[in-house]
Amino acid sequence: MSFYEKEQFIPGNHSNVRNINRCVILNVIRQYQPISRVEIAKRIQLTKGTISNIVNELIDEGLVQEISVAESTGGRRPTLLKLASSGVIVGTISIHRDTSIIAVGDMEGNVIKKTVLTTIKENAEKCLQHCGEELFRLIQEIPHEKLLGIGVCVPGLVSIDHHYILHAPKLNWNNVAVHLILGKRFDVPIYVENNANVEALARLFFSKKDEALTNFVHVEVSDGIGVGIVLNQQLLRGTNASSIEFGHTTINEVGEECTCGNRGCWEAYASDWATIRRYNRLKYRYQFRKGQPNKIEAIQGLKACSILNGIKLDWQETNGSIVKYIIYRDTKSDFEATPKTQIAEVSHPPFIDVSIVERTRYFYKLQPVNAFGETGELTEPVGCTAPDWHLAFDDRLLNFNDYVVGGTGQAIVKDNKFILGISGRESDNIVFKKNEYGNFVVTGRVKAIEVGPYDSAGILIKVKSEDCWYYALIAYGYQLKEKYNLAFMRRRIKDHEVEEEWLAFYPLKIDPAEEYIIKVGVFGDWIRMKAWKAHEAEPANWQLSLKDDLGYKEGSVGFRHFGRVAEAYDLKLMPLPEGVQQNIVGETKLQSEAERHVGNIIAAALKGDEVAIEALKESGRYLGLGIANIFNGLGINTFYITGQMIKAWHLIEPEVMKELQQRVFAENVEDIKLIPFEYNEDYEIMGCMALVMRRLFEGYRIIRWQVS
Repeated sequence: MSFYEKEQFIPGNHSNVRNINRCVILNVIRQYQPISRVEIAKRIQLTKGTISNIVNELIDEGLVQEISVAESTGGRRPTLLKLASSGVIVGTISIHRDTSIIAVGDMEGNVIKKTVLTTIKENAEKCLQHCGEELFRLIQEIPHEKLLGIGVCVPGLVSIDHHYILHAPKLNWNNVAVHLILGKRFDVPIYVENNANVEALARLFFSKKDEALTNFVHVEVSDGIGVGIVLNQQLLRGTNASSIEFGHTTINEVGEECTCGNRGCWEAYASDWATIRRYNRLKYRYQFRKGQPNKIEAIQGLKACSILNGIKLDWQETNGSIVKYIIYRDTKSDFEATPKTQIAEVSHPPFIDVSIVERTRYFYKLQPVNAFGETGELTEPVGCTAPDWHLAFDDRLLNFNDYVVGGTGQAIVKDNKFILGISGRESDNIVFKKNEYGNFVVTGRVKAIEVGPYDSAGILIKVKSEDCWYYALIAYGYQLKEKYNLAFMRRRIKDHEVEEEWLAFYPLKIDPAEEYIIKVGVFGDWIRMKAWKAHEAEPANWQLSLKDDLGYKEGSVGFRHFGRVAEAYDLKLMPLPEGVQQNIVGETKLQSEAERHVGNIIAAALKGDEVAIEALKESGRYLGLGIANIFNGLGINTFYITGQMIKAWHLIEPEVMKELQQRVFAENVEDIKLIPFEYNEDYEIMGCMALVMRRLFEGYRIIRWQVS
């Protein structure tokens, strides 16, 4: 047998050589953009004619764009090139046990739009079809010339050709033909990959220019342990399956049972589930050692008092094992603590209740909860009467001079109402107050007068620190889908370009003939919305919530309308007291059971709970053991580590290092780099983009794989 196998060679025909040159040019543009054709020629030593022909081809395909003219160094001023940031898009689907994230991005790794769905675990085909429909909707909302492909990631084994989910135990899916299911809706390349691998691919593909990433390991600690390995700038894969399952390497052959059915796997000792199991065992050991009964300390000193536009509850914090307090409320003192009377969960006192009716007497009960979800005794009820509301303004008598008018339409005042828009044609209309406010609740009324195909109206919030607006809208245009009739939108001017993004939706059928009241609340970095017909009762709960990521401090309020003609009026603003909390149950992001419990354990550890600290340290020791095995086996010294436990990294890192010092040769320990970073769902999205885009940039390797 010869030293080289024939699959290692690429046939030297014209098509393959041109494809290699094309990939090399794309990579140079991606790495050094903006860059001129002349500079490309200097870097890769191809003829100017070859480079110009390929670059022109890439421009025609929408993959590369000319952006500006550089300064001349003698002769003609060169035109600069970069990857196309508009026109070409990539679709992504990131599937988890509880939720699935659907997103669309561009060739620079920017997430343009995304939404979250509940994962349909019971039926893989139905789940993928549902995700595909949502992705199709997002794509339709984005102006584009070309959909490059779709990248999908799952927690499990996938086939080496990136078409099948072979085995996903957390979803109970086996042999799922992802490319065939989604291929019924999309006529583009479709690839599937393991979650940990796409996150490693994201770091490799979208790393900064000055970040030299040749060899590294990505470790994600969640309800399992995912490992993505990059060796010589290539993702390391198995022979028959795409991912390398280091989480299921054995560290104790007669040890803990793993979810895979074996015993002693690494993730059975270092994952979030392992931390939860360890905490539960240690808790009773500590109680026995200290002679303590299994009892949660009762809440002391609960009191309630009225403040500006709210009721403030305060109490004495209990011992460090308590991680949250459940708050119940009713208008009767002898009420029962049930899910219907539960209004909030908070991690510490005080709590300020603003979802109340003025001059109404309320009664409150509190219940402590420890790190493992066990509840303590309810307090006796305490009562307080809500104060009269204090409004910053009430525009029943409208003063036009208090507002700034913008947009492409017109705004006139008639009978103390704004009439927004132009009859017979669409326009974009905004009016907002000149004054600015911090935390507040604002209400207003809107009603359609003349309805077009895509009409919407509602309340706007103009952020002072950014050229940005949030719109809380009812959408009633006759061509809009019913399920998207209540929505949050953000309009932002960034780098002299206008970005508009739908952020969240709520299914509320809107009748254009009816008048609606819209209420928006700003509580720190949370913005919440509800809407109802003017002649009906206000809904008890907020219908939409989103977290502001721009650092909102204060801003203006007003109305926004798009379409034909609508009236908007009766804007009222109630300022909220400082320190207001609105941690309403049921409005937080869906989390798995493991995420909830391990988050509680981490919170308790940060408060000084001895049991939680010991549980996390022990998990850190086993994390270090696994990292030592990877280093000793592969010699890779850079480890990027993410997961909830990073919040307590100062407790965990010393244990990891102790294990490395014990199990790695002394002269190598100093070379090991542990780089913790907080998990960001956009990383998976970017990895799914890279999964599709790498076919453009590594085409010569793809050719090698296809040689027969």
